[in-house]
Amino acid sequence: MFDVGGVFRDTRHLLWKSFKEPLEKRGIEFDFTQDEVWHLRGIHTITGCLDFLLFVLRGGATYKKELLSSSYVEAVSLAEEILSSPPIYPIKKEEIMRIADERRAIFYGNHEVEQIAGEKRVNLLKKLSTTYRIAVVSNAAMSSLARDVPDVISSVEIVVSGDIAEEKKPSPKPLLQALSFLNAKAHNSIYVGDGVNDVIAARAAGCKFYGVLTGMSNELWLTEAGADAIYDNIGDLLEDITSNLP
Repeated sequence: MFDVGGVFRDTRHLLWKSFKEPLEKRGIEFDFTQDEVWHLRGIHTITGCLDFLLFVLRGGATYKKELLSSSYVEAVSLAEEILSSPPIYPIKKEEIMRIADERRAIFYGNHEVEQIAGEKRVNLLKKLSTTYRIAVVSNAAMSSLARDVPDVISSVEIVVSGDIAEEKKPSPKPLLQALSFLNAKAHNSIYVGDGVNDVIAARAAGCKFYGVLTGMSNELWLTEAGADAIYDNIGDLLEDITSNLP
């Protein structure tokens, strides 16, 4: 079973742009690189759009290096402290909601999505499917998955997207939905993802977890969360798994 964001598609530039433009339009400094935004959003306390906006408005940029060099537990705790502190930019709730709406329009109305492993992944997924049953389990909506990674979607037996799952990750329910459809045993299954919430979902479902470093969580956080294996990218992972297949 595979996640998509940070595994097959790379939206870090688009994500960064979607926050930067509406904030700077209002004179709010956005002192973050693309990678900093990407990895900071891997901290579940500030994963949500509104939470990350509040984090920025409360001077989160001051703490970015400390957050990204801390253990995951320490990063979550510090992010919670920042969210409970007074805002540096005292903006009304209505304006924050307008910023959030503008951010969504930029993110979802754009096709600036980079593909990870390109054509290689299609051939490797095809080879993998000769021996294993494959599913996609993602919190993203089906419309964005079909738009951004149609080659991946057409290579799997089932897609459990965020708009049809009973609950979203880190709940194990979307993984269990996929396992039920595939009639597969959790202990014989692997979930591939890029974030700590993916590890939590896999563990709760009873699956192994393989992580890739093209997503939101860094190697330290994935290791601490208990990943069974970590790869640089999905291409390396698929090559390793399929290397002994006929």
